[in-house]
Amino acid sequence: MNLQQPLKKLRIVQTLQVIILRLRIKAQLGRTKINKIIKTIGSLVSEIQHSAAGITTLAANIKNIESVLDVYIAIAEQLNNLVFRFTL
Repeated sequence: MNLQQPLKKLRIVQTLQVIILRLRIKAQLGRTKINKIIKTIGSLVSEIQHSAAGITTLAANIKNIESVLDVYIAIAEQLNNLVFRFTL
């Protein structure tokens, strides 16, 4: 019986087992990195949503300021008209 064949097959099997183990380790590291990326993206989404809410509030405040400015402009125009009448 030739012992070389079984030893050769055993070495091939062992080599394949080592390769499979390394691939499993790399796959786990990849999963870990992907999970970190997913968490980071989730944080970014949360920050963007928070920023969007702030921008919406800012837009509403700007509209309120515009309304106040419109009142000031109307008052200034009235005062301007009064001053103009008094100078005649």
